[in-house]
Amino acid sequence: LFLVTPVLGDTDADARELAARQVAAASDPEEIERALWYMSYQSGGEIDYSALPLDEPMPAKTGNGERSVIASYLAGGEPTLRDVIIKRQIGNFAGLVGSPDTVAATMGEIMDEVGGDGFIIYGTVTRRAIMELTDGLGPALRRRGLIREAYSHRTFRENLLAF
Repeated sequence: LFLVTPVLGDTDADARELAARQVAAASDPEEIERALWYMSYQSGGEIDYSALPLDEPMPAKTGNGERSVIASYLAGGEPTLRDVIIKRQIGNFAGLVGSPDTVAATMGEIMDEVGGDGFIIYGTVTRRAIMELTDGLGPALRRRGLIREAYSHRTFRENLLAF
Protein backbone atom coordinates (compact mmCIF):
# COMPACT_ATOMS: atom_id res chain seq x y z
CA LEU A 1 0.00 0.00 0.00
CA PHE A 2 1.30 3.43 -0.95
CA LEU A 3 0.78 6.27 1.50
CA VAL A 4 -0.19 9.37 -0.51
CA THR A 5 -1.80 12.77 -0.24
CA PRO A 6 -3.31 13.54 -3.63
CA VAL A 7 -3.92 17.17 -4.50
CA LEU A 8 -7.31 17.49 -6.15
CA GLY A 9 -8.81 20.44 -7.96
CA ASP A 10 -11.71 21.08 -10.28
CA THR A 11 -9.15 21.22 -13.10
CA ASP A 12 -5.56 20.10 -13.47
CA ALA A 13 -4.46 23.76 -13.41
CA ASP A 14 -6.35 24.39 -10.15
CA ALA A 15 -4.68 21.37 -8.54
CA ARG A 16 -1.19 22.40 -9.73
CA GLU A 17 -1.73 25.86 -8.26
CA LEU A 18 -2.85 24.36 -4.95
CA ALA A 19 0.16 22.00 -4.89
CA ALA A 20 2.51 24.93 -5.55
CA ARG A 21 0.95 26.83 -2.63
CA GLN A 22 1.36 23.79 -0.38
CA VAL A 23 5.03 23.43 -1.30
CA ALA A 24 5.61 27.14 -0.69
CA ALA A 25 3.86 26.79 2.68
CA ALA A 26 6.49 24.23 3.69
CA SER A 27 8.79 27.22 4.30
CA ASP A 28 6.34 28.83 6.74
CA PRO A 29 7.77 28.82 10.29
CA GLU A 30 4.63 27.17 11.72
CA GLU A 31 4.76 24.44 9.07
CA ILE A 32 8.47 23.89 9.76
CA GLU A 33 7.71 23.56 13.48
CA ARG A 34 4.89 21.09 12.74
CA ALA A 35 7.12 19.05 10.40
CA LEU A 36 9.93 18.92 12.96
CA TRP A 37 7.48 17.77 15.63
CA TYR A 38 6.20 15.04 13.34
CA MET A 39 9.71 13.90 12.43
CA SER A 40 10.54 13.74 16.15
CA TYR A 41 7.41 11.66 16.66
CA GLN A 42 8.48 9.35 13.80
CA SER A 43 11.81 8.80 15.53
CA GLY A 44 9.95 7.33 18.48
CA GLY A 45 10.56 10.50 20.44
CA GLU A 46 14.27 9.74 20.64
CA ILE A 47 15.38 12.65 18.47
CA ASP A 48 14.20 16.23 18.99
CA TYR A 49 14.57 17.57 15.48
CA SER A 50 13.38 21.02 16.60
CA ALA A 51 16.63 21.38 18.59
CA LEU A 52 18.79 20.83 15.49
CA PRO A 53 19.89 23.49 13.00
CA LEU A 54 17.69 23.63 9.87
CA ASP A 55 20.47 24.35 7.40
CA GLU A 56 23.07 21.79 8.43
CA PRO A 57 23.10 18.14 7.32
CA MET A 58 20.49 16.05 9.06
CA PRO A 59 22.07 13.61 11.53
CA ALA A 60 22.20 10.02 10.28
CA LYS A 61 20.42 8.49 13.25
CA THR A 62 16.94 7.06 13.15
CA GLY A 63 15.79 6.22 16.67
CA ASN A 64 13.46 3.31 17.35
CA GLY A 65 10.40 4.75 15.63
CA GLU A 66 9.63 4.59 11.94
CA ARG A 67 13.17 3.74 10.89
CA SER A 68 12.45 3.23 7.20
CA VAL A 69 10.72 6.62 6.93
CA ILE A 70 13.52 8.46 8.69
CA ALA A 71 16.10 6.53 6.63
CA SER A 72 14.29 7.54 3.43
CA TYR A 73 14.82 11.19 4.37
CA LEU A 74 18.56 10.54 4.39
CA ALA A 75 18.66 8.71 1.04
CA GLY A 76 20.69 10.30 -1.69
CA GLY A 77 23.20 12.37 0.22
CA GLU A 78 23.31 14.63 3.23
CA PRO A 79 20.14 16.72 3.14
CA THR A 80 19.53 19.52 5.59
CA LEU A 81 16.45 19.41 7.77
CA ARG A 82 14.98 22.19 5.61
CA ASP A 83 15.56 20.04 2.49
CA VAL A 84 13.83 17.10 4.16
CA ILE A 85 10.80 19.19 5.15
CA ILE A 86 10.35 20.37 1.56
CA LYS A 87 10.99 16.87 0.18
CA ARG A 88 8.36 15.47 2.56
CA GLN A 89 5.81 17.94 1.23
CA ILE A 90 6.55 17.21 -2.43
CA GLY A 91 6.88 13.46 -1.83
CA ASN A 92 3.42 13.27 -0.32
CA PHE A 93 1.88 14.06 -3.68
CA ALA A 94 3.49 11.06 -5.48
CA GLY A 95 2.57 12.70 -8.78
CA LEU A 96 -1.10 12.64 -7.81
CA VAL A 97 -1.97 16.23 -8.67
CA GLY A 98 -4.92 17.10 -10.88
CA SER A 99 -8.62 16.74 -11.39
CA PRO A 100 -10.24 13.60 -9.97
CA ASP A 101 -10.13 11.99 -13.44
CA THR A 102 -6.45 12.82 -13.90
CA VAL A 103 -5.50 11.54 -10.45
CA ALA A 104 -7.57 8.35 -10.90
CA ALA A 105 -5.84 7.67 -14.23
CA THR A 106 -2.41 8.21 -12.63
CA MET A 107 -3.29 5.89 -9.75
CA GLY A 108 -4.27 3.22 -12.28
CA GLU A 109 -1.00 3.71 -14.17
CA ILE A 110 1.01 3.38 -10.96
CA MET A 111 -0.72 0.09 -10.11
CA ASP A 112 -0.19 -1.19 -13.67
CA GLU A 113 3.50 -0.22 -13.62
CA VAL A 114 4.65 -1.18 -10.14
CA GLY A 115 1.82 -3.26 -8.71
CA GLY A 116 0.76 -3.12 -5.13
CA ASP A 117 -2.44 -3.53 -3.22
CA GLY A 118 -3.59 0.07 -3.38
CA PHE A 119 -3.25 3.42 -1.72
CA ILE A 120 -3.71 4.76 1.77
CA ILE A 121 -4.88 8.31 1.38
CA TYR A 122 -4.06 10.66 4.21
CA GLY A 123 -4.03 14.34 4.81
CA THR A 124 -5.94 16.99 6.63
CA VAL A 125 -9.46 15.81 7.37
CA THR A 126 -11.97 18.48 6.49
CA ARG A 127 -15.46 18.32 5.03
CA ARG A 128 -14.08 19.63 1.76
CA ALA A 129 -11.30 17.03 1.62
CA ILE A 130 -13.75 14.22 2.34
CA MET A 131 -16.11 15.48 -0.38
CA GLU A 132 -13.25 15.72 -2.88
CA LEU A 133 -12.45 12.07 -2.21
CA THR A 134 -15.98 10.68 -1.96
CA ASP A 135 -17.67 12.79 -4.63
CA GLY A 136 -14.72 13.28 -6.97
CA LEU A 137 -11.90 10.75 -6.74
CA GLY A 138 -14.00 7.77 -5.63
CA PRO A 139 -16.40 7.90 -8.59
CA ALA A 140 -13.49 8.51 -11.02
CA LEU A 141 -11.73 5.40 -9.67
CA ARG A 142 -14.98 3.42 -9.80
CA ARG A 143 -15.56 4.38 -13.48
CA ARG A 144 -12.14 2.88 -14.26
CA GLY A 145 -12.89 -0.29 -12.30
CA LEU A 146 -10.13 0.53 -9.81
CA ILE A 147 -12.28 0.33 -6.69
CA ARG A 148 -15.22 -1.87 -5.81
CA GLU A 149 -18.84 -1.10 -6.47
CA ALA A 150 -19.86 -2.96 -3.32
CA TYR A 151 -18.47 -5.20 -0.61
CA SER A 152 -19.03 -8.95 -0.82
CA HIS A 153 -18.84 -9.73 2.87
CA ARG A 154 -20.53 -8.56 6.04
CA THR A 155 -17.44 -7.57 8.10
CA PHE A 156 -14.45 -5.36 7.42
CA ARG A 157 -12.11 -8.25 8.26
CA GLU A 158 -13.78 -10.59 5.75
CA ASN A 159 -13.54 -7.94 3.05
CA LEU A 160 -9.84 -7.38 3.76
CA LEU A 161 -9.17 -11.12 3.60
CA ALA A 162 -11.03 -11.35 0.27
CA PHE A 163 -7.93 -10.01 -1.45
